[in-house]
Amino acid sequence: MRKVVFLSRSGPTAVPERVRQAMARPVLSHRGPEFTALLRRSEELLQPIMGTGNRIFFFASSGTGMMEAALVNILAPGERLLIATHGSFGERFVEIARALGAEVDTLDIPWGCGVDAGEVQRRVAGADYRAFVVVHNESSTGVVADLAAIGAVLRDSPTLLVVDSVSGLGGIEMRQDEWGVDILVSASQKCLMCPPGLGVVSMSPKAWNVAQRPGGLPRFYWDFRKAQASVEKMETPFTTPVALVAGLHEALGMIHEEGVPQVLARHRRLSSLLQDGCTALGLPPFAQTNELSATVVCMCVPPALDGKEIVRGMYQRHGTVIAGSRNKLSGKVIRIGTMGHITEGDIVTDLHYLKETLQFLKETVHER
Repeated sequence: MRKVVFLSRSGPTAVPERVRQAMARPVLSHRGPEFTALLRRSEELLQPIMGTGNRIFFFASSGTGMMEAALVNILAPGERLLIATHGSFGERFVEIARALGAEVDTLDIPWGCGVDAGEVQRRVAGADYRAFVVVHNESSTGVVADLAAIGAVLRDSPTLLVVDSVSGLGGIEMRQDEWGVDILVSASQKCLMCPPGLGVVSMSPKAWNVAQRPGGLPRFYWDFRKAQASVEKMETPFTTPVALVAGLHEALGMIHEEGVPQVLARHRRLSSLLQDGCTALGLPPFAQTNELSATVVCMCVPPALDGKEIVRGMYQRHGTVIAGSRNKLSGKVIRIGTMGHITEGDIVTDLHYLKETLQFLKETVHER
């Protein structure tokens, strides 16, 4: 018999039945009027979640693809970036930028700590940076960046604010226009409750002035200028993952039916419930800040245990997929997602399974 698997990790997340059914409908022509209407309505539903009046571009892409797209559209040869490295995905941004030939300086932040807007202001004042790049919700550590404070110190400078909110959008408040976020990228597989494969991006007028100048880096598929020309006709430049857009349209409808403020409050409530339960089980939060994620809980593993064993035990004993870490925190933390289509019952179940798994592993260690 096939084992039933429950996704409780920090992405991809479980896809609601309504979204699966929407994706199973007959495939539409990506140049036809039916899909044009679907794409337009999806943009309208996504704009208030992103907190923007900007046009939104859709790409067949993972989140990492959108990170690269954000940088390749604003850089010219020899330009410099300042990138916050307060977790694994900040470090990924560094790798992408260096692969593109950018000059990269890093704002090195101890993992588990927040991003200091005052330090961002000091660093930007002392150098000519094309952009400051930051991960909104660093899912490797469970820490959220204060974009309102960071945006305030960059708003009147020529430095752009580039933000990855792949694991935050839809579960953590985003006010792109109000906060001065110049490029916001995200993807479908987290709080937006869809399978992986659909990326989204929104750009401010300030960012557009940079992206449209001559002399930028070469790009073709990722060229936002092509996307802008197509979006005016409610198209995409290239073949769109039409089934994923249909799924996203349904998922966005679900978010608006519940109410965006209510969805955000639910994520905060359930993450707090999980955080408190894990602390009671002897798994304190890894983060050393009050700016905790509402979409993923990252917990320290007791020295006598190995996080990889907890992850394996949850899957083997209960068919539940949680996450460990694939970086310098490997074995030291476990992570459980609280994003998307989840309920209080899901959190209680995760805590029950986690308690049983920890007890089993502790007994095993004791027997050794």
